[in-house]
Amino acid sequence: MALAMVGEPLISASVVILLERITSTEFRDFFASRSLNVSLLDELKIKLGALNAVLNDAEEKQITDDAVKTWLDDLKDAVLDAEDVLDEINTEYLRYKVEGESKSFTQVRSLFSSPFNTLNAKLEAISGRLEHFVKQKDILGLQSVYRRVSYSISTDSLVEPVVVAREDDKAKLLNMLLSDVDANSNNIEVITILGMGGRGKTTLAQYLYNDSEVQKHFDLKAWVRVSDVHDVFKVTKQIAESVLSKDCTGTNPDVLRVELKNSLKYKKILLVLDDLCNDEYNDWNQLIAAFTSGKRGSRIIVTTRQQEVAKFTHTFPTYELKSLTGKLLEDTGNLCI
Repeated sequence: MALAMVGEPLISASVVILLERITSTEFRDFFASRSLNVSLLDELKIKLGALNAVLNDAEEKQITDDAVKTWLDDLKDAVLDAEDVLDEINTEYLRYKVEGESKSFTQVRSLFSSPFNTLNAKLEAISGRLEHFVKQKDILGLQSVYRRVSYSISTDSLVEPVVVAREDDKAKLLNMLLSDVDANSNNIEVITILGMGGRGKTTLAQYLYNDSEVQKHFDLKAWVRVSDVHDVFKVTKQIAESVLSKDCTGTNPDVLRVELKNSLKYKKILLVLDDLCNDEYNDWNQLIAAFTSGKRGSRIIVTTRQQEVAKFTHTFPTYELKSLTGKLLEDTGNLCI
């Protein structure tokens, strides 16, 4: 019996999730309030809608047409990149909600490593890539087909699709965060969340960070988006600014490390290092040195796309996220065999 290919239907689910996210009122309102170009969302909506309409036809034709299969594979990469950018916007939104109640807007914005104006450029680039696929679909002769399977996902929240599919992941990770550690273990344990771009690592970490039980469990929390910052001191400075709630520009590195270590002494700490890319083991040891003064039960959550980073950061077993859309299809029984 022939098996239908399951990779491409995942693209269908991804496209639907993107459409749900960019058309939600809350998402668009926040987008506009941060001086992002709302017309880009309208462009993305039109292009994603046009692509979604031909995916059934493409999924059938790719079995016998290599050009269509290549088109689908390349489209999947573009959709994952689009999910990545929306995750960045989700991060900004959730950080604003979480931190905004206790800090000024200026303080909160100083912690963001990706300025809003770069997001406009990224969205423009994605829109341009999608335009290429829209043109190619006509050249390939792909036809609009009625899609019998629908994906009904609430858009009351910017990140609701992730909540729907990640509740089991959240429960397992919460247990790691809140569980008692062995008396002989380190003061601070590291939970590494590993996954490809677009799988919701950042959004899941935000939900853990903002969970009511987590709020009560830890004395101090800090969040730093690391991304492409490979300078250990720059990351340490970002952490210190988050923990100390002050601008640390110009502070001597050694003085800053001592000040940070003293401020963390005897406190149960939760630190999130989002999108860690530096795979240098020595740099990692330098980075976490200040946190050894924390109280037993402290935690660091690392999100990363890189297996090499996961190898040396975790103390708990690495938590690898499955594809979000794959989980959605499994949960709803829509995988085709």
